[in-house]
Amino acid sequence: MQLKLEVRDRVDQLFKFFHKLSSMRLRNQALGEGIAALSRFETDGYSRKCLLYKLLLALLSRYDVPGLEYHSSTVGRLFKSGLGRFGLGQSKPAFGDQSVLIIFVLGGINTLEVREVMTAISESSRPDVELILGGTTLLTPDDMFELMLGSSSFA
Repeated sequence: MQLKLEVRDRVDQLFKFFHKLSSMRLRNQALGEGIAALSRFETDGYSRKCLLYKLLLALLSRYDVPGLEYHSSTVGRLFKSGLGRFGLGQSKPAFGDQSVLIIFVLGGINTLEVREVMTAISESSRPDVELILGGTTLLTPDDMFELMLGSSSFA
């Protein structure tokens, strides 16, 4: 009986967490716009691809992804962009035009996401792009189970 009550409490905590997570999309407008923009890359209603796959396809297809901005990396580029006030400005390059993309995921990635990202590169029109994919940790199925249902859950 005690085990049954503990399981019921855990399930209640899990659904409360899912409810909080789903309400984030309504509260954070930029996040909601970004997810809505990336949802157009679902080609099949039955295929579920990870967010990294959709993000990479959007970047390589030169679509505008809300919330992502290009920042100059050198003083020269910053100086050139400052000349835009005098009519000498240059447009910001698109992410899809770059030969090297760096994606770092806070919270970790799993091997399925890595495989789907490699699939996205091979399916794109730019297979010559070099991708550097990183994360805080490489998650195993046990890690993901512990994050969702374990003591470190955010319920």
